[in-house]
Parts: sequence; structure tokens; C-alpha cells
Amino acid sequence: MLHAGVVWTTLAPLAWGGALYILDEFDAANVVRVMDAEAIGYAALVPTMLQACVKVDGVAEQAFAA
Repeated sequence: MLHAGVVWTTLAPLAWGGALYILDEFDAANVVRVMDAEAIGYAALVPTMLQACVKVDGVAEQAFAA
């Protein structure tokens, strides 16, 4: 995610008063856990990451999946 698209997805939420939650490395199960625990409503993920997150056991029961 090191291209111009990340500028919009990073700076716009900050301009709207949001906060950033940046993980050191990608682990789908951890991403799903953090998104649920921190009530994250917006995430910038590439399609491969989204596919991995959808495959995490129990993801359909998470609050953000409703």
C-alpha cells in the first residue's frame, strides 16, 4: 500500500477527526480481532487482505460484519 491511494485513505479520516490504528504486520485473525475490539468502522485493505479476513473463523459473528 505504498502508492498515491494511501494518501487519501490515510489523510481523509484524520481531516474528519478520526484516528489511525496501524498494525506492524498483517495477520488476518489479528486484524479481525482488532477491528472488532476497537470498533473500527473504516479500514484500508487490499483485496488479498480482505479475502484473508473473510476466511477467519467467526468473522461473520463480529459486530462490524452486520
